[in-house]
Amino acid sequence: MQRALAGLTRAGVEVEGTVSRHTKRRTAAQNRYIHGVIVPVVQHWLRESQGENVNHDNCYYMLRQIVGDSLQIKLVGGIQVISLTGKRFSEMNTQEFGEAVEKIKLYFSPKGCAIPDPTQHNFINDFL
Repeated sequence: MQRALAGLTRAGVEVEGTVSRHTKRRTAAQNRYIHGVIVPVVQHWLRESQGENVNHDNCYYMLRQIVGDSLQIKLVGGIQVISLTGKRFSEMNTQEFGEAVEKIKLYFSPKGCAIPDPTQHNFINDFL
């Protein structure tokens, strides 16, 4: 590290650095999986099996409730606002996200909604 910094500390060069604890945040691939696979598959299943057209955001919030978030009504500026408690998917670390995905799959599997694994490449033809 000292050698790497030595090249940056030449005369007249301003250097700025940040040191923080490494966290295993949800990855970009996991983000694409929740928004690009899970939500669309559940939306399709709801439309085909229940006759409900659910937009992306409402489907996403429903998934958050399945993994354990609860609805809470708060008074904000004199107006009742509905909010979800718990972590958003984007706030989860990789392990928590994996556990959340398993809860979602276990919830929908008995209902006939098969959510493909992230490594499955032919899910579009099979499920949509």
